[in-house]
Amino acid sequence: MAPTPQPATLTCTTLFFSLMLLFSASDSAAQSRAWPTHSHDAQHTGVSFVAAQPLSKIHWRQRVDFAVPAGEIFIHYGSPLVTAANTVIVPVKAGADSFRVVAHKGSTGEILWRLGTGYQAPFAAFLPGMGPTLLGQRLYIPDSGGRVLVKQNPDLATGAISELYFYGQGNFQQIRRSTSRTCRSTLRSRSIPTGTFSSDFWR
Repeated sequence: MAPTPQPATLTCTTLFFSLMLLFSASDSAAQSRAWPTHSHDAQHTGVSFVAAQPLSKIHWRQRVDFAVPAGEIFIHYGSPLVTAANTVIVPVKAGADSFRVVAHKGSTGEILWRLGTGYQAPFAAFLPGMGPTLLGQRLYIPDSGGRVLVKQNPDLATGAISELYFYGQGNFQQIRRSTSRTCRSTLRSRSIPTGTFSSDFWR
């Protein structure tokens, strides 16, 4: 027969679980104010826990396309993200097929930081959007060739940036070297100076 827990043990156990529930609730409440990915969540519910403001005034704006094509536009622009601290992160099409993300202070529109990416959209009948996503205190941004940029604490301009590799860093570097050699060989065979495009090939 198990011994009966002493009052002090019961008190400590109750306090421990209470603190766990408190921190879990606080984290959930903070996350519920955020818009961390396309359509809010993995289920694409598009439902926010924050009430919408009246659509009677523009507080600030951010251009999302600096290379707007002529005629009918077949482009899916990336979804803006919002952190729990109200930092608004906007994917921007900077060129015909180049992208960056820009972070603003939600209350004023002040730009906090910008970050370029080597992401290039896959070929399709329309241009797919470049979709970063938030997870906790990290922002994940698609980059070139299966690489992902990871920005720590996206509410701060000084957040450290690291990299993840879908197929591993070794494979990424090997494919990059091989592709660069193929590109230079192709340019030489066409009598085009190798420096013409090499600086833009892997951003």
